[in-house]
Amino acid sequence: MKPRFSNQRNQAMTLVEVLVVIAIITLLAALLLPALATADKKALRITCVNHLMQTDMSFRIWEGDHTNHYPMRNLCKSILNN
Repeated sequence: MKPRFSNQRNQAMTLVEVLVVIAIITLLAALLLPALATADKKALRITCVNHLMQTDMSFRIWEGDHTNHYPMRNLCKSILNN
């Protein structure tokens, strides 16, 4: 028969071990968050530049289709003449 209490360690984690694991995960998350914030700022900057390039391209296409005049040129003329 197997003895009721053996010398082998219990398979469950102790409270101290759980707290150490939580502390390590928290430390890794704290190290990772600044990198994620930097990546987020860079993504916003890239998005902004992309929107500016698309706006510029749309103005150039409009200008080419409408005898080298930018949009709203006639509106600006009518406002300035009144």
